[in-house]
Amino acid sequence: MPSMENKPLKISLEFKRKDRAFSRSRLEYEIRFTGGERSTACFPWDDPKIIAAYGELEKSHPSSDALELLGDHLLGFLEDTRWPRYEAKIEGALKEGRPVDLTIRTDASELYYLPWELLKLSFNNKQIAELPECLVRCEWLPTPGMQKISPKGRILFACSAAGGGVPFQEHLKAIQEVCQEAKLDFDPERDVLRNMTREKLADALADTEHPVTVLHLLCHGALTDRKAYGLVLSPEDSHDEPDRLDPEDLRRLLPGRANALRLVTLCACQSGDAGVPAHILGSIARVFHRVGVPAVIASRLPFSCKGSVTLVKELYADLLMGSRNLRTAISLARRKLMLDPGARDWAALQFYGREEDEVGLRPFDPPDDSSGPAPRSELVLICHQALSQVRQTPGHIDAPQLTENRRVQGVSIDQTQALGKNRRSNLTQQVQRLAKPGGELLSVFSKPGVELLYYGFPLVPFAVLAGYLAKATQHVHVIEYDREKGRFAWHEAPGRSYPALEVEGRAQGTGKALQIRLSISSEVKSSDCETVLLAHCIRADLHFKVARPDFGIVRSAEQAQAYRLLLRKKINECMREMGDFESIHVFAAVPVSIAFLLGQVLSATNLPRSYVYNFNAKAVPKPGYEWRLGLDEAFRNKKPFVHIFKSP
Repeated sequence: MPSMENKPLKISLEFKRKDRAFSRSRLEYEIRFTGGERSTACFPWDDPKIIAAYGELEKSHPSSDALELLGDHLLGFLEDTRWPRYEAKIEGALKEGRPVDLTIRTDASELYYLPWELLKLSFNNKQIAELPECLVRCEWLPTPGMQKISPKGRILFACSAAGGGVPFQEHLKAIQEVCQEAKLDFDPERDVLRNMTREKLADALADTEHPVTVLHLLCHGALTDRKAYGLVLSPEDSHDEPDRLDPEDLRRLLPGRANALRLVTLCACQSGDAGVPAHILGSIARVFHRVGVPAVIASRLPFSCKGSVTLVKELYADLLMGSRNLRTAISLARRKLMLDPGARDWAALQFYGREEDEVGLRPFDPPDDSSGPAPRSELVLICHQALSQVRQTPGHIDAPQLTENRRVQGVSIDQTQALGKNRRSNLTQQVQRLAKPGGELLSVFSKPGVELLYYGFPLVPFAVLAGYLAKATQHVHVIEYDREKGRFAWHEAPGRSYPALEVEGRAQGTGKALQIRLSISSEVKSSDCETVLLAHCIRADLHFKVARPDFGIVRSAEQAQAYRLLLRKKINECMREMGDFESIHVFAAVPVSIAFLLGQVLSATNLPRSYVYNFNAKAVPKPGYEWRLGLDEAFRNKKPFVHIFKSP
């Protein structure tokens, strides 16, 4: 551990793209700095000079002018934000001889494409990677959780020359010599994977009897059929063409969690973030990072054979016999690479890790139980898609208190294609999918020892059904889509005022039905409801409404829970005072968060069977109530639980 005098200066920048999707244009990002300050900044992805400079980076020896230009543009990206304050802190840390850690944290994948190691510092006109003991790390949102690992270190050297010659003997000799000198057990028969295939790699990483601590991977990188950079591996049949493994294929090969892996060193060209910005498949390095590997080293540029040999010698010598810390080891390796005239391997190195994971920087040391706060229970993000697809996942910048210091896992329930464009195809089958015992939704609701967050773009009846299946006794977090920011986020300010949810109740007739109208996103008119629920069937009408219904009304978790409590209170009061209802009929113009919480309210055992009506604003003729869903019938799989109304 560094002494107090040499404690590193830690700076983090969390980015959120304001637009929903990446495009080759001037894009705006929200930045959250270490101290919680926020700024916005724009990056000109369409600038011809930047595009040309990135083209230069594809070359084995990119020009100094291209590196300088990119460093200047990165500084320009940040100079109108709070960044100058942190530059001053970096300058002070250098004078004190302290290391510097800079973490780039985001789920906007194009930002990993930027070579942050080239960021120009205005006070000395140097690029940040030139600083002694400076670590630039990338961290994906949401962050993977920490995991206990075996303290016994094992290096697995995996290699393939299927894409052309590689310096296998030089890497093997360097690893053998440093392990022998450091007295770390390394057996070439057991710990070297020659002619690496995807099956051999998967089997080696899944071997719990011989857990791998460090994976050192040597092969060529190349574009795959899907225009993402991947790894060129040996084919299963030696007569076949080389096997190009893309990031998605790699993700499928890896265990669900990283197991004992503490460091992955990728000596493969463009194994970091390279190629097309914001590519849907991401990068090879990011796949390892997102499954929980504490430290990943990769190359975002073409990487020379000579440079890879320098890296393996310097990196493992310092990790096993020197500082034993990746911060110093990567810095020493980068400075050694700078001595090679004309080569740009020093600028190629990209590091992925978690900002607060100091133990992750010491892959050959036993884990330190006191290295940080105790990990919290796992958080499962339930992404429900039916109305349209979700493009961004809520991250730490959106819900910091919810995601802090915990493993985050995602479950996607995508019903968009199955429902078709008219959103009525296969309704019965899709409801059964949600309510199926042991299915994807009920399985996650019954998972012990986890917290849940529900979000997405489902149909309102489906969101109500999801809440109904979760039951009122289970606390499930919800988060709403912010149309202004283009992402799922609550407004964090405590005590923020919000529109009151008013209630109007009236007795209507001698029927046996309780009609509930919720006017939050738009007004629900009783005359429209009467087209599918006749007035003589209704005994009472409860109308919950805000003064000015509109999209984006619900802006905080506090507000959503306050609305839920009011719904429960008023519905229960109505049941006590009027009683003898046989059914509840819900007409709701509400956001997804309120729909889910309403479902939990309706799951109370003292309530009669409930029906939720689906409204289609584009339906012709008006009004657009096209079908209804019986919640209790769906839960019990008692058909018909979906009733489609006939067009007039």
